[in-house]
Amino acid sequence: MFPEYTQDRTLHNRHSDAAASALADAARRYLLSCESPPERNRLLILTGAPASGKTASAGPEQGHAIEIVHETILSSLNRAFELVTQALDAGRVPIVRLFYTDDPRINVRRMIDRARAIGRTVPIAYMAKMYVGVPQIVRDLKARFGEVTLLVTNNSETPQYAVPHNDIDRALYHISRYTEDQCLEIMDAQLNEIHTGSNPIPDAILLEARIGLS
Repeated sequence: MFPEYTQDRTLHNRHSDAAASALADAARRYLLSCESPPERNRLLILTGAPASGKTASAGPEQGHAIEIVHETILSSLNRAFELVTQALDAGRVPIVRLFYTDDPRINVRRMIDRARAIGRTVPIAYMAKMYVGVPQIVRDLKARFGEVTLLVTNNSETPQYAVPHNDIDRALYHISRYTEDQCLEIMDAQLNEIHTGSNPIPDAILLEARIGLS
């Protein structure tokens, strides 16, 4: 839908992200406004930090009871409340599925692999913020809406070896070892290690990954 993006996916990725997110939101709101049979009234919200494996591990088939699948990075508690409240007001059953990894280096390696393949890059400053922040937002969301079903998945390995469980504290145990600054330092060191290795990161991808760093 965005010719500029297809011409240079690395350069224009940040500029198309907001539009793509708006389209996804519009589609979700439209589906919520439609009538839904009771046996298929679930809204599944997939979330996690960038490159936590949300898309690959979730797969295309979510089960017959799932009417709507909405993949998003819950960047604020207000946004999380809004998504769940809209689902409840529309008579849907919200399910939040959090993906996380044990080590922020994993997310960086996956992001770079994806960037090499399709050009989509995520600044590591944003990755670090969301790595630390998203699980905490999901914890607070669960505390606010006890009726929300929460699924938690450790996706530190490949999608085939993702480990589903229902313990948000297990995710927070791994992630809370790092402050956002420490996480960013680890991610930047991993970026350096990849770039100085046998297969350096292309300059355009490296620059995009380091946006916002001094």
